[in-house]
Amino acid sequence: MTVIALEGGGLILHSPTSVDANLRDEILHLGPVVAIIAPSWWHDLYLHETLQLFPEAALYGPSTLVKWSRSLAFTAVLSDSSPSMWNREMAQEHVTGIGLFLDEVVFYHRASRSLIVADLLFNISLSDAWLTRALARIVIGPYPGCRFARLYRPLVFDRPRFRASIERILEWDFDQLIVGHGAVVQTGGKEVFREVFRWLLK
Repeated sequence: MTVIALEGGGLILHSPTSVDANLRDEILHLGPVVAIIAPSWWHDLYLHETLQLFPEAALYGPSTLVKWSRSLAFTAVLSDSSPSMWNREMAQEHVTGIGLFLDEVVFYHRASRSLIVADLLFNISLSDAWLTRALARIVIGPYPGCRFARLYRPLVFDRPRFRASIERILEWDFDQLIVGHGAVVQTGGKEVFREVFRWLLK
């Protein structure tokens, strides 16, 4: 989970994980939770739990998740256009051209120069649990380092559209790269991102 502090004092929870009482108190100490973002179809595991803890928060998700999760009351569908709540502070890109219901929206937080992704990239390290590393070797590819999962490559059904999404992301001035699975790349994230997709951009 990534916690984003808005200039107005509210918080956004991006891809929420399980939140116990201590973590809930720590979050509320930072400010009120005004929005919860499920950035992709696969990042919905703790949405019900998080909404119960923060019932006043608006809920946003991509079209596939909104369509299939009828039990969740989404405020709006994520697209390329940022909601007014955060459009001055964050830009977003709906990554298209890839199957497997990835349906991911990537975010750029301007003030911290951070790119925030869910499953578009993985950053598995030697310190991760052995099961994580074993599965990563099969699904994602060699580690350590940031990777676009090799399982995804055959599922890029529209290479020009996918490349256009990646090129638009590279127009942003980000340095830090926050992934949904693995360690944060604290500096040089744009160069890492560009290198990961060198096969697509050439």
